[in-house]
Amino acid sequence: ILRDEQVIIPHHDTVIKHEDHIILFVQEKKHIQDVVSLFQVSATFLSLMQGRVILKVLGLLLMMFSTTFVPPMAIGWFEGDGTHLPFIHAWYEVLLTGQEFWLPNALIDNDLRIRDGVIIVVLFWLVLAISGAIPFTLAAQPQMSVVDAFFESMSGLTTTGATVLTGLDSLPSSILFYRQQL
Repeated sequence: ILRDEQVIIPHHDTVIKHEDHIILFVQEKKHIQDVVSLFQVSATFLSLMQGRVILKVLGLLLMMFSTTFVPPMAIGWFEGDGTHLPFIHAWYEVLLTGQEFWLPNALIDNDLRIRDGVIIVVLFWLVLAISGAIPFTLAAQPQMSVVDAFFESMSGLTTTGATVLTGLDSLPSSILFYRQQL
């Protein structure tokens, strides 16, 4: 192992670190490809993940997230300003998508591995931001592009405080509540 310009001869307790360079000596030339394959990431990496378990968890999380559309939907309905319709549509889409992911995989009972958990977290952040953008894109006020709606949703979820909206005082109460809730 070459580490910080020092050569280290590994023993049973040696740990390979991120910036280490590994030098291997192979006695027989026919084994070189076997050694090279140990250090290659292949498509089998993805096939080792449990896709159905990932979809099951992602579906359950989406169904739970769909309930966040209910309070702003109720506010829009009580105020009678028509802003409840984008929230009804978003609730239905996200709930249905979650059910489509979860139902076919509901009886799958495999254990999650670390790599599955990482994929779930990454996918959930992405799907959550996309789902959260639906009411912004469908609402009559504010008029937002898909990119702006995605930014506003991700900004709310990550609590960065950044916004692309102007004239917040003139927005409907349901949209203002939804922005705070995100």
